[in-house]
Amino acid sequence: MPEQIRSLSTINLGGSINAIHAEHILRYSIEPHWHEEFAVGLIDSSDVQFNHDGKTEHIATDNVVIDNPGEVHSADDFGASSLSFRMVCISRKAAFVKWSRNERSCPVASASLKQC
Repeated sequence: MPEQIRSLSTINLGGSINAIHAEHILRYSIEPHWHEEFAVGLIDSSDVQFNHDGKTEHIATDNVVIDNPGEVHSADDFGASSLSFRMVCISRKAAFVKWSRNERSCPVASASLKQC
């Protein structure tokens, strides 16, 4: 089923970190896809049937979804007429910082976005 998006904005926050805000995706069925980045998404409105890792889960409004890079997933409406969400996509490189004392990498985020 084709998606109809009323509003979609993407902002580069620097350091390979992007923020996405999508509002009112009508009659949605998001095809299986994957992201090169970690992604952390917040469902602003709607109930989502989220399919990943061979499982189907019901994700309600105000819940968070976290995807790892390369994780194939999809979504379908759960009886709702539209979907709104926010997502932060963090590259693998940006997800690590160096400890100032011993220069070892330290993970600070664990989360993925659509591979375009």
